[in-house]
Amino acid sequence: MLEKYLFTLNPIFERSLSRIRDVCFELSKLRLHDLKANKLCTLQDFCIAQAQHKDRCLDHLSDFSTATVDTVRQACTSALAQLEERLFGRTGAEDTHAAGPDAVNPSKEAKRGKGGVLHAAKVEDDSSKFTYAVTAAKRSEQRRLLNYIRLVDYMVCDTLRVLLVDSISDLLNVLRHQPPVTDIPLPVDPHMARVSRGDSLYGEDAEMMSPTPVAIVVEAAEELAAAELLEPKPQAAVAKGKTPVFEVQILMHEDLLVFSPNSEEFQERVQLVIVGFLDMIGTVNRLLTHHELKGFVDGGAELEMSGNIADMMTDDGHSKLTYDVRQNLGMAFEDAEEFKMTFLPYRDMVIDNRQVTMEAMRLQVEEGERTLDRFRADIRQFKAQHQKMMGLLESRDMGIVRVSTLQLKNTFTPSPVKCLDLIAALLPELAAARYQSFIAEIHEANTKLLAIPGTVEEFVDFVNFLAQCVERRDELEARYAEVVKHYELMEEFGITVPEIEFAAYQTLAPDFVSFKTALDVAETSKEEHVSKFAADLSKDVEALNRDVGAVRLQAQHEMILDESSDTDTVLSYTKELLDTIQVHRQRADQIKAYQKLFSVPPSRFDELLATCDEIELKHGLWESLQDWSELTAKWSEHQFNLIDVADLEEKVNKYNKMVMRLQRGLPPNKLVPILQEKVHEFKETLPVITNLRNPALKERHWEKVQEQIGHKVVHDETFTLGVLLSLKVMDHKEKIAQISTEATQEAALGQLLQKVQSKWSFIEFTVNNYKESKDIYILGTVDEVTAALEDSMVTMTTITASRFVAGIRNEVEKLEKSLRLFSDVLDEWLECQKNWIYLETIFSAPDIQRQLPFESKAFFAVDKAFKDIMRRTRDRPNALMAGTTPGWLETFKKCNETLEKVQKNLEDYLETKRMAFPRFYFLSNDELLEILSQTKNVQAVQPHMSKCFDGIRRLDFGEDPKSIDIYAMISGEGERVSLGKNLKARGNVEVWLTLVESHMGTSLRRLAKMALNKYVETPRTEWVLQHPAQMVVTISQIYWCQQMEDRLKSSETHAALSEFLETNVAQLAELTKLVVGELLPLERRIIVPLITVDVHARDIVEQLMADGVGSTNDFGWLMQLRFYWDEVNDEVTIKQVNAQFQYGYEYLGAQPRLVVTPMTDRCYMTLTGALHMNLGGSPAGPAGTGKTETTKDLGKALGVQCVVFNCGDNLDFKFMGKFFSGLAQAGAWACFDEFNRIDIEVLSVVAQQLLTIQNALKAGVSRFMFEGREIRLINTCGVFITMNPGYAGRTELPDNLKALFRPMSMMVPDYALVAEVMLFAEGFSDAKTLSRKMVKLYKLSSEQLSQQDHYDFGMRALKSVLVMAGSLKRSDTHLSEAVVLIRAMRDSNLPKFLSDDADLFSAIITDLFPGEQVPEQDYGELAHAIEQSIKTAGLQPKPVFVTKVVQLFETFNVRFGVMLVGPTGGGKTCIYRQLQAACTLLREERHPDERYQITHTYVLNPKCIKMGELYGEYNLLTNEWTDGLGSTLIRQSVADTTEDRKWVVFDGPVDAIWIENMNTVLDDNCTLCLPNGERIKLNGTTMRMLFEVQDLAVASPATVSRCGMVYVPPEEMGWQPYARSWLDAQITPLKIAPEMVTYLWQLFEDHVDRGINFVREKCKESIPSVNINLVTSLTFLLQSLLAPGKGVDFTKPAELVQNLVNNIFSFSFIWGIGGNINLESQRWLRAKGSWAELLILTDGVAPAAKPGEGLLGRETLI
Repeated sequence: MLEKYLFTLNPIFERSLSRIRDVCFELSKLRLHDLKANKLCTLQDFCIAQAQHKDRCLDHLSDFSTATVDTVRQACTSALAQLEERLFGRTGAEDTHAAGPDAVNPSKEAKRGKGGVLHAAKVEDDSSKFTYAVTAAKRSEQRRLLNYIRLVDYMVCDTLRVLLVDSISDLLNVLRHQPPVTDIPLPVDPHMARVSRGDSLYGEDAEMMSPTPVAIVVEAAEELAAAELLEPKPQAAVAKGKTPVFEVQILMHEDLLVFSPNSEEFQERVQLVIVGFLDMIGTVNRLLTHHELKGFVDGGAELEMSGNIADMMTDDGHSKLTYDVRQNLGMAFEDAEEFKMTFLPYRDMVIDNRQVTMEAMRLQVEEGERTLDRFRADIRQFKAQHQKMMGLLESRDMGIVRVSTLQLKNTFTPSPVKCLDLIAALLPELAAARYQSFIAEIHEANTKLLAIPGTVEEFVDFVNFLAQCVERRDELEARYAEVVKHYELMEEFGITVPEIEFAAYQTLAPDFVSFKTALDVAETSKEEHVSKFAADLSKDVEALNRDVGAVRLQAQHEMILDESSDTDTVLSYTKELLDTIQVHRQRADQIKAYQKLFSVPPSRFDELLATCDEIELKHGLWESLQDWSELTAKWSEHQFNLIDVADLEEKVNKYNKMVMRLQRGLPPNKLVPILQEKVHEFKETLPVITNLRNPALKERHWEKVQEQIGHKVVHDETFTLGVLLSLKVMDHKEKIAQISTEATQEAALGQLLQKVQSKWSFIEFTVNNYKESKDIYILGTVDEVTAALEDSMVTMTTITASRFVAGIRNEVEKLEKSLRLFSDVLDEWLECQKNWIYLETIFSAPDIQRQLPFESKAFFAVDKAFKDIMRRTRDRPNALMAGTTPGWLETFKKCNETLEKVQKNLEDYLETKRMAFPRFYFLSNDELLEILSQTKNVQAVQPHMSKCFDGIRRLDFGEDPKSIDIYAMISGEGERVSLGKNLKARGNVEVWLTLVESHMGTSLRRLAKMALNKYVETPRTEWVLQHPAQMVVTISQIYWCQQMEDRLKSSETHAALSEFLETNVAQLAELTKLVVGELLPLERRIIVPLITVDVHARDIVEQLMADGVGSTNDFGWLMQLRFYWDEVNDEVTIKQVNAQFQYGYEYLGAQPRLVVTPMTDRCYMTLTGALHMNLGGSPAGPAGTGKTETTKDLGKALGVQCVVFNCGDNLDFKFMGKFFSGLAQAGAWACFDEFNRIDIEVLSVVAQQLLTIQNALKAGVSRFMFEGREIRLINTCGVFITMNPGYAGRTELPDNLKALFRPMSMMVPDYALVAEVMLFAEGFSDAKTLSRKMVKLYKLSSEQLSQQDHYDFGMRALKSVLVMAGSLKRSDTHLSEAVVLIRAMRDSNLPKFLSDDADLFSAIITDLFPGEQVPEQDYGELAHAIEQSIKTAGLQPKPVFVTKVVQLFETFNVRFGVMLVGPTGGGKTCIYRQLQAACTLLREERHPDERYQITHTYVLNPKCIKMGELYGEYNLLTNEWTDGLGSTLIRQSVADTTEDRKWVVFDGPVDAIWIENMNTVLDDNCTLCLPNGERIKLNGTTMRMLFEVQDLAVASPATVSRCGMVYVPPEEMGWQPYARSWLDAQITPLKIAPEMVTYLWQLFEDHVDRGINFVREKCKESIPSVNINLVTSLTFLLQSLLAPGKGVDFTKPAELVQNLVNNIFSFSFIWGIGGNINLESQRWLRAKGSWAELLILTDGVAPAAKPGEGLLGRETLI
């Protein structure tokens, strides 16, 4: 059984398998390529060798295929024969014999097998004994043979696969880019590899083998295991380096360096070779489908239809190997590509050398661009190129690629040689030409200089030529030197010169020496010749005078002045004389020229000149007579309409001047009067001719002329001047002149009229799109149209006023009527547009349309008409045409009437809303309309809640944004107070806001009573945290007042008060203990005001005890502000002296309370007394004394809304009236800050408005008439004003207005008390001592420090220190209180001090706090972020600069407004920008400190625009409110509700005008008040105001006290950081050597300070400057001169570059540092020679400078 299923146990199969294994093993040694690692070949050689090797491989594979088929066929034949023998009874011995030696003979085996089969068939036929069992045995054997064939096929396929893989792997090893160094691969047997890989060549075949009996599988495994015994084939270890395999060439093709063959060709050919491997393997047929083996298997068996062997080989492994071959070959060429790039400079040389041609060089020589130095440099360059190219390698090995450069080298080398040849050919040619030109000129000069002159003329030529030679001597010397250099150049480089030319060159030097000798001789002999020829000239003068005398005698001929002489004869005679005298005159000029040349005094030829003048006049007389006759005849016949009057006048004037000249120059005769009479006669007619040729004459004017002369004039060709003169027009010249003048004036008026008409044909309206709409338009600016209209109307008035307008009156009246109509239409048009723009935004809101249906309908009718007109105007924009369109004037008038009614109804509507909810009076119209236009959106009122309710920031509508249920009110501090139940925002907004107001009062009453009841039940420290802040303070005061009165009513008043004082102190101690603990921000805001009030209560007790007050009726007690609970009405009542008030229950939130000082008490009494008498209060005093805050604090105490408004000169009486109306109806208070800034005219009206309200209050009425309207009156209203008397821009109040207010002077607050209470409230236990020291410090500082405009030691400065001290105490609890206060005072004040004052301030602190050591505060992370930002910005992290940035940060933490003060160039802008960058950086790094946030800046210059453009203004034409730039930026910042910080930066001078409008912004109110009544509440946490100013010389104390100051002295920074940053940013990128940059910096350090000191001490400037200005000028000059485009080559040797830098620095130093000095200083410098002194400041910079010459040398100094 085992023999049956195991092939190795069958002798037949065992021998065949062994033989097949041997054949497969031999085949595996074959390689499908013929590439040797140590053999170099080209791509072509590789392809040829591979083709030949392929043929050999195909033969091997064919033999292999034949051998395997034969072996398998023999085994199958023997197996079938053995089966036949078994079936037909042969013995085992026979079987053994049959399987003996003959079995291996294929022919015998086949013959016997064939015979056996036939014999079996014969027996079967004969005996008919073939049974089913025999058939089954044969089929079983055939299946066994099929498995055998499958096994052999498996072995063959596996061998072929190994052959393919090894061939590609071997090819990869040869082509590997980086061959392994230590890794030596082991030899692998193909069959062993098949087993070890564990993969299957067959996908489907493996499945088809699965039914094979287990024995057959075991047999196959044994066959494979037996293969391990074969000898492994040897394989040499891989060498450590790669020898080149392929050879490529670098060629230059079309100016590109390319490989031949290139990488793509290699890849393609190698890929074809690998594909050829598959083709070769594919020639081996599969055994399973071989036609010779089909007869050995069962015909009915299913035979596997396996694919081609080559298709089975293309798996992932094959693809990976193929990819690796391509990749390695590509990497090899990458290295070769890098090597190829090294030849690019040589390629560029060759390309550049092509530009070198004979024609180009010759042209450059002609244009002067190519000199001998250029030739020398080029020769050296080409020689160097040739030398470099000859030194190029002919090949280089780059891994597997050998790059041959021989052909490239042969391509490069001829290029410089050719250029050298061209130069060698051109230079001798140029030298010969230059020599010939020069030597010819020398020879010619020698000839002329050696010639002896024989005449004066020859001598003159000789002298002129001699002068030319002397003048050109240097030029000829230079040309001689040039020729010599030319030949020396050729000799230097061995350029061959033709012998003839060289021989001629040898004569150059002697010839030039001869020339110079001849020149010297000629100059010597010149004087000898002068004396000789001067005598000859004297003789010529005498001869000339004789000739002139003869001509003068001829000129006296009598016929010349005889009137009867023939004209032609006389003219011929005088012409001959004139020619003769001209010849003599030329001879005289020549003699004088010779005399000047000989340096002989010139002769005078007076007789010649007189004779010449006489002859010219006599000839001119006869010539004028003849010409005049001809001209007058010509003019008489000329057509009159074509006469050129200007030419006529010119000729008449010419002859008139000739007559005058003849009269003066000739003796009396009869001819001149004849000519004079003719000219004069014609001259008299000239005005008439001019008038009649006036182009302004029209037909109507000619009719008047004809009427005057009495003849009809026909304007045709027959109308000539002669005809006109014959009509005796001279008799009517006055009338004709009058008619001409009339025509001229009419024409001038017509031109004016035409100019106006022409102008309006081009004037067009500017039509703009309205907002974002595409089909709605409005008129743009009409300034140009208005100006043109005014000019035109003035012109038309001038025209109509003229007495010459009669002729064009109709046209004038028509145009004037059009212009008047246009003016009326334009006025109505602009008025309509103004109202339409204002109302369009309002009525576009659906809610407004719903609430004002009739007005909306009327407006939209106007809207339709206006839009239609504007569309037509856009299509036809001509202004006059549009403005005079029929019917438009009536349309606009009707529209304006309608809009006026609509606007009035709208104002009434808004007034109705305001009367329904009076707090709307405190909103501008735009804000109110914004609310009313969104009545369905209850959230629309949220942004305006803080303007209507002082303490409500927003209402709580729950989580649903669409909810209408109002649950609570939330203050700006985050306090939430419930408003009760069933409060809904339903209906009109004024209705439910009134309900909110009512519920606010109700809720506060309820909470007040609850707090009152809980006060006695709950410990006070717990009670204060359980109720709203407002109620805590109020109820606490009620209980204190009650207990105080109980003590005052007791019998032992003093003891009771003493005991009560201890109670007060104990309560304060409890609160202090509470405040220094861990509290929430809201809780701290509750406790601090309570402490402030309790401290005042304690002080009252002490004061009453000290004053001995023992009754509740004593004034000492009555003067206090006392709080009571009215049990009857459940109301809080406040009393002071004889004034009594009901608590207002206005929600205030958790706002701070003012420290009450004696001055505060007096102010309270004044204000409450004023209210009691129905008057207003008027606290007045300097800035920072608490005027506004005291008024506000009294309002908080009484629970009344107090609206603070900053007044300015832009307020009008209408706005004030509206504001007063709101106060009266809301029962609120208003505090008008800086009230005396309002214009005096407005104040007069305000007095009447206030008087009306006060009279109504005194009358006790509930309603009264105010400005024509009946309004309600709530008697709690009050008006208070604060003023800074004497400040700039203030007005003295009218007397009638003063009488309406009780004045209160507030001058000096009690600083010590304020400081003590605030320190106590912040948790300081030793507040009294510290406050006294602090006040003393400020007093000493104000007295001993220098007086600076930006210093302020007032209340606001004190408060900022106290706020900082409280913050520091909470953050550094381990520090002592004194140290905390010292640090707060130092950090708050040092930033604003000058350096000297800072030292003095520190000394004062040391004296006041002896022994206290203040540790330096660590700004580690902030300082690090600042330094990082500075470096990122390219600046210098100088410690003093970092300190200033930190100081700005600290000042921002305690002040809302900060001013950076200092001269230009100190670094103010850089300071805030770096702080901005540092804070942003820390936030991006998610720093836990909330003070560091992303920061945005909004920068503007407030002085470059008008006040209206800064804060906003009403357009007088459109009545439209236009936001200002500053208000827009602030509004944008307020609208951003993120935690990002917003800084509004005002970069410009601060004065007492524009900055005063920001007083309420910069104080605790943080509110911007605009002229339209809008009040913008700024976010005190996320926003800051920053002012960048030079000084505060004109700022008022009110401004200075409101802002924190950071002074930036320029001397601290100096110029060095700027110069260093400039070097890093501008000079270092120029690729200058670092040593040169260092040297340049050294020049700055050595000389800039000395130069600046020189200018400051000894010179005056035209324009005042700071030091950094001068350094900036120096750097800009240096930067421009060191720019790459200026030709500075920093690659030259260091010494040359250094000298160049020295010279450039010197020039820039002089003009940068000294360029600004004035003319007087310049004159002084020249007189004193101090320019040299200024230069000597940089003496020694240039190494080559001589002593005393400085940078530029002595000649430059001079």
